[in-house]
Amino acid sequence: MPEDYKPAGGREAVRARAAAARPPQRKRPGELTFFIVLVDVLAILRVLGALFIVVGGIAATAGGARGDISLVGATVLALGLVVGLIYLGVLVVWHFLWNGHNWARMTMGVLMVLAILQSLPINPMQTPRTGAAGIVPWLQILIAALFIVVLLRQDVKDYCSG
Repeated sequence: MPEDYKPAGGREAVRARAAAARPPQRKRPGELTFFIVLVDVLAILRVLGALFIVVGGIAATAGGARGDISLVGATVLALGLVVGLIYLGVLVVWHFLWNGHNWARMTMGVLMVLAILQSLPINPMQTPRTGAAGIVPWLQILIAALFIVVLLRQDVKDYCSG
């Protein structure tokens, strides 16, 4: 290209054409933003918790007197890695939901149903939890159920489909 090349219409015209080519910005529903931020914070805390589990697993595997790997330490290490990868995956899905991808909305709906099923106190052999420990599963169920309601709202569907 010659050095004195100028696109037709100058810089302003090029910027205007580029802005016109971009899709229009959609307004994210406030409830969706609230739940995305809430669950992002919880997922980040769980990734940090998984990091502590990994560190504990490393310490347990390295703690053998003869240098042999402790089975408990290796299990804790593997558990920490799996939990960390799951919640990193959740953060990735949240990123796409933040940007309005419909597949991310459906995936989060499925994950919230699984969270509800996981939190249900259905084991009759389990000792009933009391105090704060008994409230936590019900709070998890409440948050997941409310989030499912938000995901099923028409304005959220419109935001994620367009």
